[in-house]
Amino acid sequence: MPGSDKTFAPLKATDYFSPYHRSGAPKCSQLPDQDDPYAKLRAKALTVLEAQGFEAKTMVERGVTWAEDQDPFGHVAHSQYLHFFGICWQRVMESYDEFLSKQEYEDMIKGKSVIPVVHKYEILLKRQVRYPDSLIVANREEKFTPNHNIAEYFDK
Repeated sequence: MPGSDKTFAPLKATDYFSPYHRSGAPKCSQLPDQDDPYAKLRAKALTVLEAQGFEAKTMVERGVTWAEDQDPFGHVAHSQYLHFFGICWQRVMESYDEFLSKQEYEDMIKGKSVIPVVHKYEILLKRQVRYPDSLIVANREEKFTPNHNIAEYFDK
């Protein structure tokens, strides 16, 4: 039966990306970190995103790094947003283990079977992002058809 192999859990392997493993997150086993300036904002953002239908298990949080993510003007380079979305997309694909056997999943990841492909990105930048900001990227499935999966990604 697809997804019945409990030793096979690719989504669990990348849990470190999840904002739910950081202070301020609901149901976080970690004690609140008094030095975490994002704890209250994280808690609020996660509550709002969940209420809007974004999938908690595939959300990712990534801090902006000074050297890698910024352009010479001190804000996140456009190309980096695709990297942030890519981390979330990886978690979405890993969540398919629920529906696939281990072999079907590995074939998908290695391109040996039908694979999901991103056809188009559309980004609306609402404000400047710069170091030391932290972004939560979330996915919400909008529409499924036999050959399309339309999803919305959000970064906050």
